Amino acid sequence: MKRYFAKPDTWFDVGTEAFLLGDVWDDNIYYRDTEMIEPKLLAMFAGTRNGKPDEEPCDLDDFEISDL
Repeated sequence: MKRYFAKPDTWFDVGTEAFLLGDVWDDNIYYRDTEMIEPKLLAMFAGTRNGKPDEEPCDLDDFEISDL
């Protein structure tokens, strides 16, 4: 099981855990690299924003990901 913790300057409050709500998909509009080879990987997450529960589609790069 993977755990997702929000990085600074992302949608959810920094350091808080967010929970994956569905499947991960690739975004063929935005890319991780300037050569436009690796699309960003997105997923819907539930977490905490400004101290309140929230849900938002986010890039997996927005999180420190750890395995349990």
